[in-house]
Amino acid sequence: MNNIFRAVFFVCILSFSTGWAQPRYTLSGTITDAESNETLIGVTLSIPEAKINTTTNQYGFYSVSLPEGTYTFELSYMGYMNYSEQITISENTRKNVAMSA
Repeated sequence: MNNIFRAVFFVCILSFSTGWAQPRYTLSGTITDAESNETLIGVTLSIPEAKINTTTNQYGFYSVSLPEGTYTFELSYMGYMNYSEQITISENTRKNVAMSA
């Protein structure tokens, strides 16, 4: 009887905790040079509200997972002007940026 109670309790807790889980969406894109259209490797991407810092891969691509909300999307790269924009995430979003030197 005690094991049945534990199993039911565990299932209830598991069901309750997944009901509170906030859906997450993917923000992804490619960062390129505005003049040459070449991809930029190692661009720093920051989203301060989510405490996210990452860099683009060898193809200039990035991908982060975020809950629904409004965020500051910041890019920085040596020799280029910093880029900053407010974005609202409510679905999977593709955000490509061409950075200027």
